[in-house]
Amino acid sequence: VLCHFSHLHLSSHIGIIMFSRCSCSQNVWRFTCLFIVLAVMLLYQAEWILLPSSSSQGVQQEHPKVFEHFLVHTPKSGGSYGFDKLIEWLTHHPEWKSSPEKHMICDGRTKPTSQFHSRYPSHPPQRKFRDISCNFWMAEQPLAEQAHHNYIIARNPHSHLLSQYFHCKESINHYDRWKYMPSLDIWLESWVAAVTNQTLVEANSKFHCFDPRNMQTRFAGLASTKNASQEVFAQHLRDKFTVVGDNARMKASLCMIFIRYTEGWIPSDCDCSARQQRQLKWHLYGHGVRHHGSNTPTTDHQDNLIQELTASDEILYQAAQEVFEEQKLALEEEYEIQICEE
Repeated sequence: VLCHFSHLHLSSHIGIIMFSRCSCSQNVWRFTCLFIVLAVMLLYQAEWILLPSSSSQGVQQEHPKVFEHFLVHTPKSGGSYGFDKLIEWLTHHPEWKSSPEKHMICDGRTKPTSQFHSRYPSHPPQRKFRDISCNFWMAEQPLAEQAHHNYIIARNPHSHLLSQYFHCKESINHYDRWKYMPSLDIWLESWVAAVTNQTLVEANSKFHCFDPRNMQTRFAGLASTKNASQEVFAQHLRDKFTVVGDNARMKASLCMIFIRYTEGWIPSDCDCSARQQRQLKWHLYGHGVRHHGSNTPTTDHQDNLIQELTASDEILYQAAQEVFEEQKLALEEEYEIQICEE
């Protein structure tokens, strides 16, 4: 034992090491002692080890692994924009500011949902909230059955698929892979040929882009099929998702997600009942692309290929619009408000 610590306190919140006594006989041992202290602190901060808290009375206890809220981020459905708007509403809300026990909305990017629970601190881009635990996660992962509440935003399948293509072809976030993207016709034809051919699916990885085959259906936790029933899809959405949003009605969708997440905190931007709502500018993220899925003209041939690739997504989107209306009406009646649309 190089040093004896009569008291050691490691704070994960402010990153301070305090020790009242560390007596060593030689300077070399003092440096070794300091190195050990720093190493222990780093391991503790990284959550590779757990130390008993002052309130545990010597009994080692892990943080509860609670996965409360999850926003399914189907790529190119508006998730990145929605994520930032939800954080803005949360951190500016008086209830959150005055709460002694804060929680944060966190971006898991592409990490598996098995890693998400409340013990983890937040991650970039919210560095200033690093020491606030997460109870709401977003990630590019399908429906998380283990989460207490799931949320999803559906998008018109035609514009959604085109948005995937132009993201990979023109987005500044994808600039180092532009060279792998062929023309729109070749890309669509390659994926239509791969609909039931796993070998071709693997071959299409050469594009370094998304797999557009009924992507929204897969992320919603459903099997793709041309013979799917809209009512079956709608019931699945009702059963599995606390809120089903619509990208075409993004503001109302985000308001609904936020109100359900916070159990009743209503941003002034969201309540249009019995008053003049101020005009707000909503700028959705373009990621630097020149062409957008919602306004890019397509040929009949391209339309046919897109329909082949989004047959289930078309049914899902119709079901999502149906469930969105039901959930919006229920929320408005519960809180006696009118959710803003624009």
